[in-house]
Amino acid sequence: MMEQGYAYLDPTQDATYLCFSDPPQALDVYSDGAPLSFAANQIDRGTSAACPWRVKIPANAAKIENAKRPGNSLSHCPIVRSPASDHAVQGTLHVLTIAISSHGPKSTYAALPSAIPSALALEKLFASQPRGLGHPFRDIIVESGLRDGEIPPTLANIRDSWSKMARSIKSDDTVFLFLSGHGLVPPGTESFYFAPLDFDPTTLSTIRNTGLNVAMLADMLRAMPARRVVIVIDACQSGAAVTSLAKVAEVKANVEKARNANRPVGVYVLASATALQNATASPEGDVGPVAEAILKLATPEKQREATRVSAGQVLDRICTSLLSKTAQTPLIHSSGTNFDLIEQRY
Repeated sequence: MMEQGYAYLDPTQDATYLCFSDPPQALDVYSDGAPLSFAANQIDRGTSAACPWRVKIPANAAKIENAKRPGNSLSHCPIVRSPASDHAVQGTLHVLTIAISSHGPKSTYAALPSAIPSALALEKLFASQPRGLGHPFRDIIVESGLRDGEIPPTLANIRDSWSKMARSIKSDDTVFLFLSGHGLVPPGTESFYFAPLDFDPTTLSTIRNTGLNVAMLADMLRAMPARRVVIVIDACQSGAAVTSLAKVAEVKANVEKARNANRPVGVYVLASATALQNATASPEGDVGPVAEAILKLATPEKQREATRVSAGQVLDRICTSLLSKTAQTPLIHSSGTNFDLIEQRY
């Protein structure tokens, strides 16, 4: 079971157990991207041939993953509702990209040459999309992106840009947020941090003071008036953010549905790697694999009639592409209704 990288468990009458054929020498296990810790004396003999060895896990644990990634099977991509079930004309699409290719003098992180080209390519894609009558959006606004060399993507600037954008957004609008850079889950913690330009990883204290943590991302999502939101985090260990963001997304979807069941709401979140994995960067000047998957979906090689692509289809394409081309396993969460996001161009 553990050799496959995933185990899907049903709770027994008294508890939930993770079973494996041989007692592991080390057990690094994550549930939906959040770390689970076990002591050696917690691994016991099972009670059946189907479960020779077992360890008790929290009853609410969902997707269980260890450090070993499965092969390039595409079966680990979640089933995404597609095409869109919500074809209503949406308000304005707001696009915000945050890309950090290099950090300050206190950082030891390597440069990420594909971060900024990826953000620029996605901005160009959305800026060139048709809008108005007969198209998914009445208007499209590509917000001023944050990246080194332009608007500095410091922690303060990231939060300020999001707040300013939120104030201009209406409930019928749609938001697409793309973050590309370094990320980490500090040892001994369960929280994901995205590394802004001024990030200081020296100590846990400086990480907490300078990192964009998952609680901040959740607050940003919670405060967003738009009923349709897509968040793509292309960073190492970003899977640790999914559980917290999923909880906020579910609450947001339920609240909006209670307010007006006839007004669809949808929230989609993708993390490009699990809480154990590094994300893949591309050579100098090339877009990264996440942006590449979106661009190829939006501009197919074979010409056909114009086709709308849903948020669910976009994230599904990223997931299948990363599984087939990289050594990372993306995580996806979707809440509410699927909706149109891109119109394919030829």
